[in-house]
Amino acid sequence: MGSIPTQTAMKNLYEQLKPEIQGSIQEDLEKYPTTTKDLINSLKSVNFWSELKVHDVSRIITHHHNNLLTISHMDLLYGDKFLLKED
Repeated sequence: MGSIPTQTAMKNLYEQLKPEIQGSIQEDLEKYPTTTKDLINSLKSVNFWSELKVHDVSRIITHHHNNLLTISHMDLLYGDKFLLKED
């Protein structure tokens, strides 16, 4: 009998963030504990960028210390600048 392939669990959006984005958010935990924990919880509660609220996207940009002018409309729509590339 053949084995049944195991299905891997879908990563939440926090797990899909690039390491430098996660690191930047983690660094802000000490300085801004309430808003940073709220952002982390929001990211852990969804699996897709499109599930985020505009406010959450804004907070990701703020916690990554990026200037909004350096972010393309595609990054805002699909999160490419912030998320790991799928294999």
